[in-house]
Amino acid sequence: LDDVIKSKVEKELEVQKQRKLNYESLNASILLRDADDLIRMQKKPPAPAIKEEVVEREKALVACYKTNSNRSLDCWKEVEDLKAAVTKAQKVCLSRHYRSSALTFPQC
Repeated sequence: LDDVIKSKVEKELEVQKQRKLNYESLNASILLRDADDLIRMQKKPPAPAIKEEVVEREKALVACYKTNSNRSLDCWKEVEDLKAAVTKAQKVCLSRHYRSSALTFPQC
């Protein structure tokens, strides 16, 4: 009778030990997956290239501000030109992105 009880106890201990190992390995794999997800989310998307037209409009605006440092409102035309160029570039970029229906960051 003692041998039977002893063998059952040993089997149960072995089962408990195996469950614990399975649980720990499962937790480790979940932890690794979560860590990989966090690392992937922390990576910054590549900076899109700025269109030449936008750069030119920005330079024109800065030059206007420099020449009219006391009268910045005289640069309204340059501001509007820059806003229009940025809006145009955004529309082109987003239309390409949504047309491809990719689930990544837009590469303009």
